Amino acid sequence: MRFLLRIGFCLLVILSLSQCRERSIEKKWYLMGSNIELYLGLEEKTMILSEGKQLIFKAAIEDYEYPEKNKLKVRVKMVEIGALQEYQLKYRDFKEFILWFELNEGRMKMIFNKYFDKPYFFSTRPENMTQSDFRLLRPFELADFRNSAGIRDARQDYNFQIYINKKPLMTPQEVQDFEKKPNREWIRKEQGVANLVIREMTDYLTDMDTSTYWGTEDYLDLEIEVLIRDSAGKPLKTPLKIRGFYFNTGDLYKKNQYYNYHRIKDVSLHMTPEYEGNLGMAKANYNYAQSDVTLADTIDEKIVVFYQSVEANSVLIKVKDFYFGTVQDWFALFDFTIYIDVE
Repeated sequence: MRFLLRIGFCLLVILSLSQCRERSIEKKWYLMGSNIELYLGLEEKTMILSEGKQLIFKAAIEDYEYPEKNKLKVRVKMVEIGALQEYQLKYRDFKEFILWFELNEGRMKMIFNKYFDKPYFFSTRPENMTQSDFRLLRPFELADFRNSAGIRDARQDYNFQIYINKKPLMTPQEVQDFEKKPNREWIRKEQGVANLVIREMTDYLTDMDTSTYWGTEDYLDLEIEVLIRDSAGKPLKTPLKIRGFYFNTGDLYKKNQYYNYHRIKDVSLHMTPEYEGNLGMAKANYNYAQSDVTLADTIDEKIVVFYQSVEANSVLIKVKDFYFGTVQDWFALFDFTIYIDVE
């Protein structure tokens, strides 16, 4: 009898260990389509969310359970919020909250029970979201693409709300003083943008004036976020069909100065139909679609065209690598816009 009891006890221990192994999960996860990392240490009772080298927040795991085999419920209490103002504002009301995790073969879906009801998809290794097939147009193809009946520059019908994570070279007052210079009036007429209102350096990104640019000295890890809104500045009810992106990476007004400043080499284009929900510094949640593009360092305009349009209202441009300038140690982007499909 004792022998049978011992066997039964051993079987229970083995079964318990087996269940523990089944429920053990990786500690380090990567938010797909992002540089956000999640450390989920159930044994250490610690959860850490970070963006690159920046801490987003650190929380203590108060309790957790598995309501179902592949579903994990975690109750946490905020311990520390990262120093950046964006994190402080976004997570200041997070005191105690619940997270739900659904595990599936190296992937994990996370949902904030109280604050963000949208899912966030993580992987056990850094990887991209859905890649959209694209190609770079050749210079002689640019005019035909722009004049296509089904293609339109989104600036003509919509407003671009632009956020950049770096300080520009010029303050709004310096931009206003620059625009008052005597030669600016005839240059703007020559460029065909005489009626545009320029308030700050960000406006130079989309003015299609090849003599002006947005620039910064702090160019590493540069990110440009564009939220596309209607003509009144309100969110769109349905996503646009993004067909392509336009970049002017150097001075085409004075081509002998094209290589003066640092220019985009490798860029990651993230797109989403959403306007909010990002766990890090950006506004929108880009856990959706991404394309990695290498631009040629040639003295011409560049257009990236997708074979199939991507439904999105928000775009995040991450500059991954640069061609370095020959004169100035700062980055410049002269012009940028988005092309959409129209019926």
